[in-house]
Amino acid sequence: WASYLKGTPGDYVRAVAQLKLTITLDPSYDRARAALAQVYWSAAGREWLKPLGFKLWVEARFAVQAQLDKIRELGPVALRVKADLARYDDNFDRAVELARKALALEPGDVDSHIALAEQLRHAGKFDESIEVIEQAKRLDPKYPAAFDTALAYARLARQEFEQAAELARRALARNADDLSAYLVLIAAYGHLGKPRSAAPIVEALQAHRARVGQAPYFPNKIRSSATNTALKLSLYAGVIAAGIPIRLDWNLVSARRELGEEKIRALLNGKRISGYLTGVRNAGFVGPVWWLDFKPDGRVEGRGRSDVVGRYVVEGGQLCFVWKQGIFELGRIDNECWKIYRYTEATPIYRNDYIGVRADPFVFPFAIMEWSR
Repeated sequence: WASYLKGTPGDYVRAVAQLKLTITLDPSYDRARAALAQVYWSAAGREWLKPLGFKLWVEARFAVQAQLDKIRELGPVALRVKADLARYDDNFDRAVELARKALALEPGDVDSHIALAEQLRHAGKFDESIEVIEQAKRLDPKYPAAFDTALAYARLARQEFEQAAELARRALARNADDLSAYLVLIAAYGHLGKPRSAAPIVEALQAHRARVGQAPYFPNKIRSSATNTALKLSLYAGVIAAGIPIRLDWNLVSARRELGEEKIRALLNGKRISGYLTGVRNAGFVGPVWWLDFKPDGRVEGRGRSDVVGRYVVEGGQLCFVWKQGIFELGRIDNECWKIYRYTEATPIYRNDYIGVRADPFVFPFAIMEWSR
């Protein structure tokens, strides 16, 4: 737990190893399982998937739930994680309720204070969120940098941009790995009309994400985030004003990254690919998970908007589908073709190795799954 509180990717790896060993020695130790769930969930939120051995965000989500399901009596840590899961299902009232229960179990626990403050912030209750954080600061004069980050977000939502920027700078001075503090500082600078001040912060954010195996940050991620509309709009408008591009950099989808027919066949034959569809939230995911199984005989089966069955062929430098049953993506019920690119920069939620680009254009970032047959 001490490793987790240090808040770096390397410390998270050490925390997971220590907690797994503890659970191996005592499988009934609920607090260790709750702590492991917390580390997994925090890593998913920070997109530190690769260091912990996860390829997809959804794998971390399932790992969190697996630990919670084995806990017999929910303590403060488990309740805080369940509160986050509720928020990612857009159930903000339930998230606040669970966070309050966690704090009631240990009123002096500063972590439960900050957890409640964050749930209140996401629910749009900014004044109460600030009040809870100030209470936590009085409990712990040596409070962690995360307190200033949480306050910065609340101030940003209240359009108190100078205060938000100062708090974010203070948080980053104490913890340069806090990517959420980078984001709120960039947004504050954008609202203050200081894109030049934001530029080195944007560069530092993107460089930090690259070092830990994450894709560059794009504002479109904010639109699918699990938070209230006022904060979402403030973040979105701020980071755009600061100069972060709204969409994927299509210059990165270049000919040198495009896969030829032989490489596409070798990549997909007998494999499963998986990614996310866009535009909706389902069970805490940014969009429903889709997958396709490519059979050696040319059949393809899987799940898009519904169960799908069809055939695939690689021709003209493209992967083409003829759907016989079901709907893979809305508006396309018969056939479609994708160009396939090697593409590690495009995913705001988790790292993908490839992207399919349809002619409209519609993009399908995806990963090759370990499962195959």
